[in-house]
Amino acid sequence: MKINDLRSQKIALGRAYVKNFNELFASHLANVKEESAKDTTTRDMHAVSGKFSKARKELHDAYETEKYKLTIQEAPSVHTMYAVADYKQKLLLKDMNKRLEAEYDKLQEKLDSGKYNYFEKEELKREYDVLKEKLRDGVYGEVYKFREMYSQALSKGNTAEIDKLENSLLSNLLSDI
Repeated sequence: MKINDLRSQKIALGRAYVKNFNELFASHLANVKEESAKDTTTRDMHAVSGKFSKARKELHDAYETEKYKLTIQEAPSVHTMYAVADYKQKLLLKDMNKRLEAEYDKLQEKLDSGKYNYFEKEELKREYDVLKEKLRDGVYGEVYKFREMYSQALSKGNTAEIDKLENSLLSNLLSDI
């Protein structure tokens, strides 16, 4: 009974997502039409598109979060293992990209400051690339370790360990809210 209820919840969630996306897209088209009627610049059109893109991403992230919460309520299976591991990877990549974006902004500030000669600028760029690789390797290692731990717990039928791993992700989700 629980599985059927979860399936119906997932179907309802999917329908809600499609409905909200359609409303968001219709609103975007109305904004584009409104901006087109004005004497707008390309920059204004990019701003409208940027707002739509950001809203679409937020809607998609909210949908994925809710779908994940429903998925891990099912009995542990290989399917839920992949869903959980993929979501862990998504969270890690999101954090990595935020950090890289901040570091890139700092790099651009330094490069635009005029305080550095050509060789120093190249060294700053190299340091950024090294940091980028270090972060990527760290994310890869964490995802690999998480998948391995979940896989071992699943193969042994260790539901306590599975719950611990899934709860760690749920706590991450709740801390982001």
